[in-house]
Amino acid sequence: MKTIATLGLGALAALLLAGLAPAEDRKAETGRAEVYKTPDLLGKTVKNREGVTLGTLDDLVVNADGKILYAALNYKDGTTSKMFALPLKSFRMSEDVKFLTLDVEKGQLDRGQGFDSNHWPTQADARALTKGATDTGRPADLDNAKRDEIRRVSSLSGMAVKNDRGEELGTIHGYAVDLPHEKIVYAALAHGGVAGVGAKYFAIPCSALKCANPTLRNQDVCFQLNASKADFDGGAGFDRNNWPTKADERWLKTGRKE
Repeated sequence: MKTIATLGLGALAALLLAGLAPAEDRKAETGRAEVYKTPDLLGKTVKNREGVTLGTLDDLVVNADGKILYAALNYKDGTTSKMFALPLKSFRMSEDVKFLTLDVEKGQLDRGQGFDSNHWPTQADARALTKGATDTGRPADLDNAKRDEIRRVSSLSGMAVKNDRGEELGTIHGYAVDLPHEKIVYAALAHGGVAGVGAKYFAIPCSALKCANPTLRNQDVCFQLNASKADFDGGAGFDRNNWPTKADERWLKTGRKE
């Protein structure tokens, strides 16, 4: 089985991520797709082709289908900091997996307006990547109903996963991201163990998960999966240091692994 070697949502009205992978993990490809663990993307240094440091990849914004709407670049120039909503496919991982590259001149970002960090947009704005382009108004946001269906990946770090009986199945420990195709491949569910030690990891398809809030209290928002604790106790997970490049589709339909 092919595995992710470098870095490392159903109703993702809430999927997004946490940190996991060891730095020594390596990049893997599925055909032309590059699949990475979220910790190797969020907070990663971003440079341009000339090697000039532009800032860091601050977060990813996704919709209910697991489509990554944009990557938020935290651009820094001295004491100045601006946020840009850029297409994820504009970024590439360096060969040594130490930083991300972005084909843009620093001056273009200097002149760009960016977005208000207190009001994140609902879609990408690639004009900052086009030489000579100017900011003449921002792209229109989606209506509020659509806005409620998108999330920042980092906002759901550690999300609990339960079944419809309230049985604890584990937590979302991170996500596998297809960089050029701008999508979440699967959620990594950590089951068992103590403080993460001894846990088993499972590649859960996004469509097998749904966001739920059984008590209507913010602190009880969770992902719901049609499975039982016994399914995970007796199931074979994957090596946390050797992530697969694809979701385990046996969790689809019934949500339960055979």
